[in-house]
Amino acid sequence: MVPPPAYPSRPAGNPVKLTSGEAYHLWDHLAARYDTVEITQIFESYVHDGDLSYVLQTGLRATLEKQIKRLEQEIALKQNTSSDRLRSMYITFLKEELNLFESLVKYGKVKGWLRAAPLLRKTNP
Repeated sequence: MVPPPAYPSRPAGNPVKLTSGEAYHLWDHLAARYDTVEITQIFESYVHDGDLSYVLQTGLRATLEKQIKRLEQEIALKQNTSSDRLRSMYITFLKEELNLFESLVKYGKVKGWLRAAPLLRKTNP
């Protein structure tokens, strides 16, 4: 196998070289989080419920901003299949986001914002 093309830039003090594919994946993850922060800020501007505003500000943005800082430190994203360190970072991000989603679902139930699933009724023919 031929090694993939190298990306010319890497973070200061990091001896690990990046491939161009790894750089693309880092950029893709970072850009997605930038978009989500922007959408969250738009949602915040329309929210009238103080509790939901708090959830958006402390939960989503705190998680996203922390993840963005970690990704920006990598400046030339690495493909998660070839880099154990980056794959581990992405797994950590996923777990954080799943925990946040779990909290949002529980919060939505308490506030009555989630619709109850319809009951299945047995009918006699």
